Amino acid sequence: MSSPVDIALALISRPDFEGLRLKPYLCPAGYWTIGIGNRYMPDGKPVTKDTPPINAATASAWARNTLAQMWAKATPYIKVPLTTGQRGALLSFIYNEGVTAFADSTMLKCINSGRLTQASNEFAKWDKEHVNGVLTTSAGLAHRRSVEAQVFRGEYMPPGLTSTGPAMA
Repeated sequence: MSSPVDIALALISRPDFEGLRLKPYLCPAGYWTIGIGNRYMPDGKPVTKDTPPINAATASAWARNTLAQMWAKATPYIKVPLTTGQRGALLSFIYNEGVTAFADSTMLKCINSGRLTQASNEFAKWDKEHVNGVLTTSAGLAHRRSVEAQVFRGEYMPPGLTSTGPAMA
């Protein structure tokens, strides 16, 4: 049986999501990042241009740890039962946007009021990024949100993973 962390890790590892980079790089938002989108090392220190390269196993372990921590912070906000796939899709979203953004979102309000179809439509609204100080629609984020919404609706699951739990209403 897959966990939300397994599903989210499979999603964020995709080359069209976070992907995998073993040396520090500047992400589109301008943060030093390494591995599978990690901005911080396990000791809490931020990634810098001088952070030593890591290997794929380390990158996966760091991302899994970060996902588990974020999920622990996000779950108290969710008041209704969700499938594992729905939780995994939300965790992929939260990894990208943050727990605070999720906690204040219309998406969460829809989820907690049982309007899961409307919640799945909310993913598409999070397709913007700052480019040179201007909020711009991102084709990459639009694609990512489409895939996350498909997982949330039960229309897609990363290969080898399964979703369990109540059906989407």
